[in-house]
Amino acid sequence: MMLVVSDTGDGMDEQTRSHIFEPFFTTKDPGNGTGLGLSTVYGIVRQSGGRIRVESRPGLGTTFRIYLPEAGPPQPQGPAAAEPATADAGGHKTVLVVEDEEVVRTLVARVLRQRGYTVLEAPSADQAVALLRSRRNDIDLLLTDVVLPGMGGHQLVELVSHECPQTAALCMSGYDADSVGDKHAGGQGAELLKKPFTPESLSRKVRETLDVRVRPN
Repeated sequence: MMLVVSDTGDGMDEQTRSHIFEPFFTTKDPGNGTGLGLSTVYGIVRQSGGRIRVESRPGLGTTFRIYLPEAGPPQPQGPAAAEPATADAGGHKTVLVVEDEEVVRTLVARVLRQRGYTVLEAPSADQAVALLRSRRNDIDLLLTDVVLPGMGGHQLVELVSHECPQTAALCMSGYDADSVGDKHAGGQGAELLKKPFTPESLSRKVRETLDVRVRPN
């Protein structure tokens, strides 16, 4: 299967095009982008067995061609295959995803919904706080980027730990824990999921974080 996405923007020269899938590479002004959107897309496509081709010239826009393998025929549903439970099944859990990069937020939300989670989305910490306070008893996990406009992810985790102690927290970042300068990147013992990550590593870390929160002391 091939998915084609094109625009009629400024396009890119060969040097820019050669770096676009590198983590943290961006042509935006400082503070307006993390450079992680395309690297995350690239990682997910490659993990799925696909590939991406880019065609772009200055003044002529850009075209992305995403090639994905065809799905195999449906597997017969024998007694063993009929078991509905899986290691990362979402069940009735609700996850709040806080990420200012829309493409990353959309991909993360899609992966989690496919695994059975109810997903709420917020592009900023301020909107996340509003959701948390209005639905404080409904949100099981806060999944937040560390670098956000305004209040950072680590501050958001600390606020949640005080106002919604029943809500687990997981941070995600393209930086390692030493670079962001706070233990486990989120404060209050929140774990760090490194970008770019695969759908499998994302769902596994979310499941582990939720399991730890419900485990008796």
